[in-house]
Amino acid sequence: MLPRRLKIHGHTYHVNQVPEKLLPDDTAADVDPNTNTIRVMRQSPPSRKLVLLLHEALHALVIEDRIPQEERVVSLFAEHIVQLMRDNPSLVRHILGMCRK
Repeated sequence: MLPRRLKIHGHTYHVNQVPEKLLPDDTAADVDPNTNTIRVMRQSPPSRKLVLLLHEALHALVIEDRIPQEERVVSLFAEHIVQLMRDNPSLVRHILGMCRK
């Protein structure tokens, strides 16, 4: 299950799972920094939803940085970070432990 909210740059973004028809064509997720909303296609498989959510969260993080080829960079990082977390659960536990200190 996806979280319902994410804190990004001190702002609370609401995460909504929506039907495909509410997203632009050929889009499985999007982010709107004006409304602090991330939408993910409800019909996506759970493993894909995680990548989509991270992808949109990364967009929200760098939205004002004017990164060249932002879409390509965000896509690559989202896929690689999720795979890194899946392959290394001890790393995720370690990071979470360090965040609690």
